[in-house]
Amino acid sequence: MQLQQSENIDITPSPHTAAQLIRTIVEDAYGVTEHRSLSSYQMLVVWKRLEAHADEEGVELHEMKRPHLRKLLLTEIHDAHATPSKTITPTTSYAELS
Repeated sequence: MQLQQSENIDITPSPHTAAQLIRTIVEDAYGVTEHRSLSSYQMLVVWKRLEAHADEEGVELHEMKRPHLRKLLLTEIHDAHATPSKTITPTTSYAELS
């Protein structure tokens, strides 16, 4: 398949895949295992909150200092336990979660 210049390919992962990727990043990159009791939806909420912190600080998430990000991560994971969960399956769309 050849793409025309005006065509774009959306490579945004599904919510299900995004939650799996977030779990891998949280555990492998930051050594945090406290997320294991959270649902996939709650993990998406944690990540969105981390992105909001980065925006408030005027940096990209990956530019945040590791100890600071790890501390925020642990706080957001703790707080996410109070977030009501929604079921995410491999076919769940972002529109369904809104």
